[in-house]
Amino acid sequence: MTVSAGRLFFRQESLNESGIKVGVNLRCQWVIRPKGEKLNPKYVKKTFKGERVTVMVWACFTSERLGPLIVCDEGGIGANEYQDNLYDGLFCLIDDLLEPPEDPKTIQVAIEQTFLFMQDNAPCHKAMEVLDFLKENHVPVMK
Repeated sequence: MTVSAGRLFFRQESLNESGIKVGVNLRCQWVIRPKGEKLNPKYVKKTFKGERVTVMVWACFTSERLGPLIVCDEGGIGANEYQDNLYDGLFCLIDDLLEPPEDPKTIQVAIEQTFLFMQDNAPCHKAMEVLDFLKENHVPVMK
């Protein structure tokens, strides 16, 4: 018989939104080529032509498993979008972790009360409707 010790006391969840910028060249890069090789693909540096694009993504993970990576709509994330991400991402991960193990000899010791949710103090994380949503769904939040 085996016991999943990683699930015994508490599980620390971590997540955050991150921005990825496309088309931003933070430093100038030079291409050195021999004379007469100007259009040789070996010496051509690919560039991004067009507007700069920022893509915001949200993710969650535990010490054992990665949760889903969710691409957020343009223009940032507010309390309503954050709630949607929690519902689609975090709750999906928790359900997956609470699923009974496939090996009948493994003892399942993770229960809903073993989770501790951690987030930073971004405005959408501190919004009253988000905190109420987490409380209603019995998600303990690290203070």
